Amino acid sequence: PYSYIQGVRANCDELLKLASSTQSRRQVVRIQKSLDTLENIIKKIENNLEVYGGEGYSENVALLETGVEILTEIVEDRMRDYIYYETSHFKVIQKDLLNQQNFALQVSIGALGVIILLTMVLAVKISRSVTTPIQQLCDVAEQAAKGDFTARADFRSDDEISLLTKSFNHMTGEIGRLVED
Repeated sequence: PYSYIQGVRANCDELLKLASSTQSRRQVVRIQKSLDTLENIIKKIENNLEVYGGEGYSENVALLETGVEILTEIVEDRMRDYIYYETSHFKVIQKDLLNQQNFALQVSIGALGVIILLTMVLAVKISRSVTTPIQQLCDVAEQAAKGDFTARADFRSDDEISLLTKSFNHMTGEIGRLVED
């Protein structure tokens, strides 16, 4: 019986480490105390056998019925309670995890929305920074086509559009001077 008790005690040590609620831990501690008592009763039975031999039979049967059987039932009940508490606590943990998952999903969707909005704003801004100078250059080119060689496009940047604008302004200025000549 001692090897069985030691095996149960080792399992209780593991359960105590894994217990996720206070109630579960209490049940494991109660099981361990019951195992101590059970071990003491078995020692009494062994002692009676050594001291009284066959004459201690009735006392040993009483210890077996009132001690060992009842304690094993108590251990079984407490183990059942441990499983109940762990299962109940598991449901709470599962609910918390589901709430955290929903919160993370909401934050992710919100962040995605902000990223999409910022991307759209930046895309519009970048496309306008390219199309606006080209549109203004086209407008000035139309004025030059109508004969207004004094029209000038005015952009202050260091990109290709600015280079094209300077060349266009120089060309219209030259055309205007040639027309006057």
